[in-house]
This record gives sequence, C-alpha cells and structure tokens, in this order.
Amino acid sequence: QPSADVVLADLAGPVSITARSDDIGATGLRSPSLTASITSGHLTGVFSVPPRRIAVTLASAQATLRLPVTARYAVTSRVTSGYVHVGVPRSATASDSVTASIDSGELELQPR
Repeated sequence: QPSADVVLADLAGPVSITARSDDIGATGLRSPSLTASITSGHLTGVFSVPPRRIAVTLASAQATLRLPVTARYAVTSRVTSGYVHVGVPRSATASDSVTASIDSGELELQPR
C-alpha cells in the first residue's frame, strides 16, 4: 500500500484524476484507461493488467507508473522541461498507448 494523501485500490473502470499539491497512490489497477492531470504533486500507479490508454499531464509534478511487461506500449511525449523514462517494452505500432505532456516534471514508466 503506497503512502499517499489519496489512495485508490483495485479499480476496474476508466480512471480520471485531477490533483493539485497532492500525492496520489493507486494499486491493483485493472482500468482500461487512465487520464491524469497533476500539478505540484506526485502520482504512483501500479497496473495489474495492461491498460489500453494512458494520458498524463504533469506541471511541476512527478509520476511513476508500473505497467505489466506482457504488453508493448506506443509512447509519445511532449516535454518542455523534464523527462520521460521508458523502462517497459515499447513499439510505435502497439495498440496500448501512453501519451505524456510534461511542463517541468518527470514520468517514469517502469516494469511491474
């Protein structure tokens, strides 16, 4: 269980998160999609099954997403300041996608 201001667990439907100055922890996600907009905070998400679509917007924020390596991910990003680290299998033609828009932030895509 992550230490966070807000904890989400075992969600199976589409997930949408908008947070400012919060730490969000999500575990056991079986969601087909995650849309997150985080300002001055942190998001940690752990997926049990590969999501179909992830869209993350970070402004002065960090996010770490742990994704199953049983799938490949098409990763696209727009980074003004910061970085995206992709540590999961990726393919430009994959049907599962991760889109990131980062303005002073960091996104880590790590294997689960």
